[in-house]
Amino acid sequence: MRYVRLTAVRQSPPSPLRSLRHDSRGSVLVLFALALVTLLVGVGLGIDYVRAMRAQTKLAAIADAAALTAVSQDGMAMPPATAETAIRAAFVAQARSLEQGGLLLDYQNTEALAIGVVDTPLDSGDASGGVSRRATVAFRARHRNVFAGILGLAQLPLQGVAGTTASTAPNIDLYVLVDTSPSMLLPSSDASVRLMVAATGGCAFACHETGSTRSNLSIARSRNISLRYDVVLDAVRRLTTLARDAAANTGVRYRIGLHDFDYKYRQIWPRSPAADGSWVDSNLDQVRTHVADAQPLAYCRNSERVCGVPDADTATDFTAALNGINASIPTPGDGSNRPGDRPRAVVLLVTDGMRDEWSEVSGRLLGPVPVDRCDEIKRRGVRLAILNAVYLPASIVDDEWSRTNVLAPFLQPNDVVSPALQSCASPGLYHEVTLGDDLSSSVAQLFQKSIKRAFIMK
Repeated sequence: MRYVRLTAVRQSPPSPLRSLRHDSRGSVLVLFALALVTLLVGVGLGIDYVRAMRAQTKLAAIADAAALTAVSQDGMAMPPATAETAIRAAFVAQARSLEQGGLLLDYQNTEALAIGVVDTPLDSGDASGGVSRRATVAFRARHRNVFAGILGLAQLPLQGVAGTTASTAPNIDLYVLVDTSPSMLLPSSDASVRLMVAATGGCAFACHETGSTRSNLSIARSRNISLRYDVVLDAVRRLTTLARDAAANTGVRYRIGLHDFDYKYRQIWPRSPAADGSWVDSNLDQVRTHVADAQPLAYCRNSERVCGVPDADTATDFTAALNGINASIPTPGDGSNRPGDRPRAVVLLVTDGMRDEWSEVSGRLLGPVPVDRCDEIKRRGVRLAILNAVYLPASIVDDEWSRTNVLAPFLQPNDVVSPALQSCASPGLYHEVTLGDDLSSSVAQLFQKSIKRAFIMK
């Protein structure tokens, strides 16, 4: 048996400093205290930030709503300076409700609250007047912190911009001027032209001859041949309905006057001017009932409008028509609802553009429209929309006089009638239709270019 000797090792007691260095029983509380402080500061900062962002969101919504006051129906009736005042009042009234939550904003400081309203006339080619308005609200504010002030961050900055754009159609006085000369009695389709030529022995025009036992207009009516004149009147009727419905939907006011011309100019409806001197009527249903008052010119016989009085068929007097319509239009305005403003004025001329009039100075004048008369109208701020019911060469090939005096000099090989009408029209307000085209839709398109709507832009 072996014996193992156990020897006890004697250790010296630890020093006080060494014991303190290895004792960790109290450090958990210290670390927890430090972490708790950091956590509370972080939560406090988060709460302050959330409160500030909520205030900014509400302030942005208030700015949007305030900007919209400038483009409401009532707001658009205000001048820009008045609209700016209305925006500021609306913004301040709502923003003050946020002050108890910590909002700080100097409402009188234009750098802290910048408001602008700018109106731009819609004078581009695709519109008949009106105003485009841009309203902006820019704010720079501060939000008072609750917790972050411990760290010296007493406030958080807030800022934002709201922008609203509105384009409105103007109030419009529409002067419809219809060519009722014999050349507008051309059938409205190629097939109808062939029927008319066959029925009359070679004439495509449904001329109304009261001194003849066989009026071409009667022939057209007996065969139910639709004439360009008929289509024009249908288009004008549709226009009155379109304007009435547009006024009901948009709040824009439209008034319409009916005028026609052949060898002279006539005011068809109303039969007396409105209180402001305009030859227009706001009762568009009533206007519609008078469209048929524009009657085609009756001739006794060829070259004699009055039996026994030769006049060489000078039955399309553009000078009288343009001078007459110009005299019936008072000075136009911008079409806004502001006190003292007047509606914009638009002339809608429906014609084939072939002039045939008598001048005491120059004798018979054939050819394109006198553009200088159109320019005089446009210089007054009146917009001139022209629907060209194109004068077709094929409709006069069987007439020797027309081939020599109309076809060769004005239509073939170069058409000088249509370019003159285009120059006569205001930019963007010229349209051509030919046989078989939907003239009613063309009239509607010219009118609809004046209709605009408001919308929000961010």
